[in-house]
Amino acid sequence: MFLGTGATMTFSSGFLAEILDIKINGEVGRWDASHMGTTNAKDLRPLNLKEWTIDVEMAHAHEKTPPVGNTPEAITIVAASAGAGATSDWAFTGFMESYQATIPLEDRQVATCRLVCKSNPTVTP
Repeated sequence: MFLGTGATMTFSSGFLAEILDIKINGEVGRWDASHMGTTNAKDLRPLNLKEWTIDVEMAHAHEKTPPVGNTPEAITIVAASAGAGATSDWAFTGFMESYQATIPLEDRQVATCRLVCKSNPTVTP
């Protein structure tokens, strides 16, 4: 995902935020399925994660109440794509686990949140 100016995050409940930075957490790991009869190398098999998280830094808007909770809803992240003026949409089901605002004196107000994703994203280029 290429993140450019104008990236947004929208929840089906109506919450909308301007994204400043994003970090996707979660990797497909491996588990050791080796046993006494395994010969040569270990038998490492992929482990699919059912849950992954996204840490988002966004512009804080004090008039918008963030939907923190554990009720899954549709979330769409719209990011700039490689082409001029093009976008790439990530749509998935999840919820906002945490939200923390930083409000400095006479500076840009930002917030960070953690999204818990309950489905694999549908990517629309």
